[in-house]
Amino acid sequence: NALRSESFRVLLVPAPTKSPCGALWPRIMSGTNLPVGQINVLILTDTHSWLAGHRHPDNDPALNADYGDVLSFYRLLQQQLTAESRDLFLVNNGDIVDGTGLSTVPPERLVPLVQMMPWDALGTGNHELYRNDNIDFLTREGGWIDTMGPRYLTANVADADGVLLGEQFRILEGSFGSKLVVFGFLYNMEDHASDVTVKRVQDVVEEPWFTSALQTADLDAVMLLSHMGHDNDLQVVILDKIREVLGSDMPVLFVSGHTHRRREATLDPACFAFEAGNYLNTVGFATIPAAGDFVQNSATDATQNGFDFQYIDPNLDSMAGLLGITTEQMTTDEGEAMSAAILQAQQDLGILEELGCAPQFYFRFASLDADNSLWGLYQNEVVPSVLFNGDPRKILLQGTGSLRYDLYNGSVLVDDIVTMSPFGDDYHLVATDVPGNDVLGLQEILNGGDGRDYLGGRRRLAAPPSSGKYGARHVTEVFERRLQSVPRFIMSGNPENSTTELYEVYTVSFDLAFVTEELETILGRELTPTIPYPDIDGTSIWSDYVSANWPCSGDSSSGSSSSSDGLSDGGVAGVVIAVLFVLGAAAVAAFFVFRGRQSQPSVPKSKEEAKETEAEAEGDRNQLLEYEVAPQV
Repeated sequence: NALRSESFRVLLVPAPTKSPCGALWPRIMSGTNLPVGQINVLILTDTHSWLAGHRHPDNDPALNADYGDVLSFYRLLQQQLTAESRDLFLVNNGDIVDGTGLSTVPPERLVPLVQMMPWDALGTGNHELYRNDNIDFLTREGGWIDTMGPRYLTANVADADGVLLGEQFRILEGSFGSKLVVFGFLYNMEDHASDVTVKRVQDVVEEPWFTSALQTADLDAVMLLSHMGHDNDLQVVILDKIREVLGSDMPVLFVSGHTHRRREATLDPACFAFEAGNYLNTVGFATIPAAGDFVQNSATDATQNGFDFQYIDPNLDSMAGLLGITTEQMTTDEGEAMSAAILQAQQDLGILEELGCAPQFYFRFASLDADNSLWGLYQNEVVPSVLFNGDPRKILLQGTGSLRYDLYNGSVLVDDIVTMSPFGDDYHLVATDVPGNDVLGLQEILNGGDGRDYLGGRRRLAAPPSSGKYGARHVTEVFERRLQSVPRFIMSGNPENSTTELYEVYTVSFDLAFVTEELETILGRELTPTIPYPDIDGTSIWSDYVSANWPCSGDSSSGSSSSSDGLSDGGVAGVVIAVLFVLGAAAVAAFFVFRGRQSQPSVPKSKEEAKETEAEAEGDRNQLLEYEVAPQV
């Protein structure tokens, strides 16, 4: 998907949570441990169907909260702020699909769950717009968009006839006097499905309705659900128009997203952009100063002019600590009902079924030659054995944006496979009888080179224009690669030693246009891709591999130690030992579950401790393998 961007990885590292809290703007005292103001916003973005939270130990503190817990947190925070006469709004910045086994095509079980949240405003992400069957489901009568009504905001996303999918804007009025105009914008997406159109942001902000909405009387602030990175230049385009209409003192909050990171930025002294992670690894909290209270200080940092923020880890103890309550108190009937509905949907979909047991941990960002490389496992073992059945004349070229999560050692569930490889792309045979040198040249081009080492003078430097014949052309976009250990495209199969031999070249649906058009240019002939393996896709290939190669220890018979008349003495002893082992393991597991839910550190008690925590976390984050890959961006 044009932006199959990867999330930044936080592995056993405490993430920074709070703003610097500048001294020029006094913080309001509150019964919570959050930096509250008069206008407060709770934010979810790029959740990608991770409603059940994180099953694996991918963060410290453990991300052991699900959407039901977030709902309980919101309701309890709402009660506290209501008692203090402050407004709180709940927003979603899009990309609800593509990520776990809850996100089917179409998302029949996912959408009713997301609808259980009492959103005040929602925007769309790019992932909702890649497949016509998803779009048709979301836009059907009585469906997702109908149910959301005036809350669903798509200022620049319309159907094929140019009719907006949602509303242009919404006026939000809080119970305690806050009044905001809210818009929903998507970046200038070009590789969407045919049932939608995406208007250029630069054009939409010049339309009369946008100016008219900004001129709504008595506004306290402007909020943009902006499905684009916190530093995207299109946000400046929107801001410039807002400043032209409303002047420099109107507070503006960009609720950013899309790049799957925790980031924030001051765009001008009265404008703040805030991006709150992805995959339910973050619940964002932001405070907006009201226009009537806003006084621009000498500071250029918006967080010293009344804006404030906090990245909240979806950890039960941490969330309870922010509310000033115990973990046991951090629940509501509404939240528990949602958690139960999520579990029921998982069970109904069969995604909690165990497929096998992984022998070790595999990391998707490890270099291809590392023992724990997930991409190395895929190109060297999974594809050759499951897809190509050991045929050395078959070559797969695939972009590295499709694996979205790591594979943990031990029990592997259906949901683990979908979470790791969620897109289910078909495998396409692009061409036969391709010389090995041409395959190597194609690989070099796909990874940003010019292919001249293998193609000689046959390769011109300019990329061919996309004909659209093979669908939208998705080009790898790299947001950030601190350690560039994985190429944009991997190659399963190796023509290095047989460059004059002829090969079959394959790719996946997402990369079809890019690979096919480049290969047509190299070969000088028109190609007609086919799908020779209709029963295997980018998700099922992993399920087949795990089931066939990684049995769990109890899956195979271990011979008989008993007679037909019953167990021998040794057999009885073995059963006793096994029972004791299971009971002991259960006790240990219960202990760690208890620790995971009860013993995680809560928020710092003082501003000094908060600053120390932020400094330590930022130092640790600089050591992370953190980069964003979008071979499907």
